[in-house]
Amino acid sequence: MAALDFEALKSYVRDGPTGSSALAAPNDGDTVSLLVTHSHLKRQFIDRKFSLSSTVERVKEQLQVHTGTAVSAMQLQLFSASGNSSETDTLLYSGLEDFRPLGYYSPQNGYRLHVIDTDPTSAAASGWLEDTSLVEKYSISEEDYEKRDDSVRRFKQQLYTARPDLAPQPGFSEDFMSDIASTMKVGDRCEVDPGGKRGTVAFVGTVDVLPKGFWVGVKFDEPVGVNDGSVEGKKVFDCERNYGSFLRPDKVKVGDYPERDPFDDDEPDEF
Repeated sequence: MAALDFEALKSYVRDGPTGSSALAAPNDGDTVSLLVTHSHLKRQFIDRKFSLSSTVERVKEQLQVHTGTAVSAMQLQLFSASGNSSETDTLLYSGLEDFRPLGYYSPQNGYRLHVIDTDPTSAAASGWLEDTSLVEKYSISEEDYEKRDDSVRRFKQQLYTARPDLAPQPGFSEDFMSDIASTMKVGDRCEVDPGGKRGTVAFVGTVDVLPKGFWVGVKFDEPVGVNDGSVEGKKVFDCERNYGSFLRPDKVKVGDYPERDPFDDDEPDEF
């Protein structure tokens, strides 16, 4: 280190960056708040705090996280604050050296630290940090999306099947699915899609608190339902809690669907 550099550093440590009382910087303790700008980015990073005792290299490492510019491709400039715009700021230092502490350059709160990116292939230089149209988007075909069990579409299908009252109302008529509902009556044995859950038809008709059209209330053989025959506080049919559900008629098949024997080996284990 040159003698002049050593004397300057010693003076800074002893008297502070302005030659004031020993070790007392004019900033908040050992930190300084700077405006950070970048040669390729429109965004400005306001009031970024840095330790005056940190080396310039350490400051660059912090800036890399925010700007996408590698430390090895980063040059720093320090400007004073004009109070008007960055174009009228005064350049104080260019090419801050990695081994020096930041405080060596006597930055004050409000000064501007400008990053020059020398790597033409960096993330900042390519533009995609700010222009999202340059970022490759994930895409999937309609056929593949339909096959997924963890998609939003599948979640909605399952939700609306279990809770038809939550389904959006597309303007159904009052007699929507009345033709299918006319083939069913209270007491019919039935099986519900999806899942093949079995039970007994306990209600057929319209429900004023559900979307328009016909509904079938099913009392299941097992607690695989979502209610007790009530919807939004309105009692439609009687059953125990979690034994009842309301479904559109096209989801219910009536016929010879006896109650399954859980001890029958010929029956599947799960539904």
